[in-house]
Amino acid sequence: MRLGNLGRWSSGGTPSKSDETLWDGDVPWICPRDMKSPVVTRAESTVSEKAVGGACKLVPKGTLLLVVRGMILAKTIPTATTAMSATYNQDIKAFHPNGRAIPKFVQLCLQHQTRNLLRHVNTATHGTKKLDAQTIANVVIPLPDLSMQIELSDAITDMDLAMVRLGEEHVRLMRTKAAIQAELLHGKVRVPR
Repeated sequence: MRLGNLGRWSSGGTPSKSDETLWDGDVPWICPRDMKSPVVTRAESTVSEKAVGGACKLVPKGTLLLVVRGMILAKTIPTATTAMSATYNQDIKAFHPNGRAIPKFVQLCLQHQTRNLLRHVNTATHGTKKLDAQTIANVVIPLPDLSMQIELSDAITDMDLAMVRLGEEHVRLMRTKAAIQAELLHGKVRVPR
C-alpha cells in the first residue's frame, strides 16, 4: 500500500525568534538534531502555549516524525516517534494516519527503506537536501492487519525505549568518569595503594 493512502503528512513551523514570549515554555519543540534515536523523549528547545497553533502544530504522543529537509539527508533519513506531545519545525513532517496503519509500523517500514529513499533526495536551489512530499506518498509498504502491526510495533518500541535509557546511562557514566579522571589528574584525589 502506498503511504499516501494511509494518512496525511503535515509540516511544522518555527515561532518568531523576536518574540520571547513564544519560547522557553513547557511544550517541546522538536528539530532534526533531537531525532538521534527512534523515539524522541526530549527536545533541546521548548515553546510556550502561546506559540502553539498556526504553523507551530502540536502533535500527540506516538506521532511519527520524518526529516524532509536538511544536510543530514545526504547520509540518512531520520525518523522518530514522539514519547510526549510536542511541536516540530518546518524541516520535519508529521504523519497523521487514517486508521489503516499505525505510526510506529510506518516508521519501521521507512527505516527499512532508507537506502531507497536516499536515492530520491534532491537538492534545493540554496543547496539544502530535501525529500519531496510526492516521493514520501509513493513509498510502498507491506500492510498486515492492525493487530499484527501493533504486535510488531510494541516489541520494537520496548527495545527502542531500552536503547534510549541505556544511551542516557552511558552519557551519565561518561560524565562521572571524566569528573573522576579530572580529580585524579589534578591530585585532588589519591589512588589508594
